[in-house]
Amino acid sequence: MKNYFGVRLSEIEKDLPCVVLLISETCPESNVRWVSVGCEEEGVPIAWDKKPGLKAASLAKEAAKISRLEVGVGLDEREGAVTLLSMLDYPPYIVSSWEGPSELRWLGQVAARLVKGEPIVDKGEFIRNHAFTSSPKGNQKETHVDKELVEKIVNLVIKEFYKDRGGAG
Repeated sequence: MKNYFGVRLSEIEKDLPCVVLLISETCPESNVRWVSVGCEEEGVPIAWDKKPGLKAASLAKEAAKISRLEVGVGLDEREGAVTLLSMLDYPPYIVSSWEGPSELRWLGQVAARLVKGEPIVDKGEFIRNHAFTSSPKGNQKETHVDKELVEKIVNLVIKEFYKDRGGAG
């Protein structure tokens, strides 16, 4: 099965139920990744595209019209917005400034939780409870990952997984 998290709208099956993210021409495409991570963590597919000349709130409304799940996310260079198709006559459900990966990831989670009918986590609480941090300019702080240690841990987990099921690991 193809992975449908964070792919361009033009690359998905026409009837695939997914959240739609529209970004302005001034929004870096790299930000799509973080919104997609928020949706993916909740198990909801997301597809995206670029649309010139609109701000986050308008982009979210346009996205909700396209989404088979009737949830849209809009992102411009300063703000993100999430809304529902049923709320097009009102301001978006969420409009929030963003400074880095954590806020963008939260917007993706908000969209996915609206799809699933689950409560929305407070933005401040979400950011405090997640490892992604950002500098005042919105650049992610560098994190060191010991790849050898990660590989050893993964191999141990796989070995234990198969051992408990009577298979060879």
